[in-house]
Amino acid sequence: MIRGIRAIISKVSKETNIPPQYLYGLVCGYSKKNNLAYLNIIYDIESDDYYIGLLRVPLSYANKVKDKINKDKVELIDLFDPYINLYVGALLLKEYYNKKNNWISAIYMYNLGEEDFNRTHIDNDLFVEKVMLYAKDWFVD
Repeated sequence: MIRGIRAIISKVSKETNIPPQYLYGLVCGYSKKNNLAYLNIIYDIESDDYYIGLLRVPLSYANKVKDKINKDKVELIDLFDPYINLYVGALLLKEYYNKKNNWISAIYMYNLGEEDFNRTHIDNDLFVEKVMLYAKDWFVD
């Protein structure tokens, strides 16, 4: 885990009005055992999109909300910045939450993508379970 991540999560949480434990849970779910997770870059040939950084933020979504981070265009390099990555990821998580009004569903949608939401067993999803366990650690770490 990168140094200072809790402070960045707290700041982003206040700015986006998202409970910090869910951002923390997602960060840990994607990167708990990888100190260099903020440098992650994944290219998905099916969606023709890049997924970058701590929250594996889709580059296409970052460009959709570029005005919220004062950019004319978001480049790959921008999403390696932990603050920008968390901020854009928080916006996406909040968008999913606003659709379902449920954090578990929002986290599920964040991990698999909105179009994959037709799965009926969210409660048994291993990633969601892991994120929710990490979210509890926000209060004890």
